[in-house]
Amino acid sequence: MRGPTVSEMMMLYPTKVKRYMMAVSNRFLKDGSIKPQHLLFIPYIGEYDGISQKDLNSLLQFDKSYVSTVVRELIEMGLVYNDGPGKTYSLHLTDNGRNINVICTMMTSLAQDNLLSEFTREELEQFADFFTRLNNKLDRMLENLSDSENS
Repeated sequence: MRGPTVSEMMMLYPTKVKRYMMAVSNRFLKDGSIKPQHLLFIPYIGEYDGISQKDLNSLLQFDKSYVSTVVRELIEMGLVYNDGPGKTYSLHLTDNGRNINVICTMMTSLAQDNLLSEFTREELEQFADFFTRLNNKLDRMLENLSDSENS
């Protein structure tokens, strides 16, 4: 039986990592409403207190509607609040959000250490370089697709 191809791995493994992070977050946070994507947004909002949705989008490189949806979820969960006027966003963590951020930081660090423990520092650097290059290539390809759709 053959193993998965590289293209299949690129589709399968992110799903596995997401499932793993969900299981870890449920174990540590004991709150099924917190999703893996929340664990990505909370630290950025904590680190860049007062960040706008636009700047958050630039940092995380998701489309605007996705960022808007996740921010709305975090606000509804009472983890984030917006004190910007009107549609201008100035995002901050609530006390509960700050508590979750501390747990989230420890949890993701532990999960990362466990998940990547079999790799050397050199392999991790290569891994990071690979993903950076892949991300840059994807950006160019998506931009070309978008340009051709608008033509």
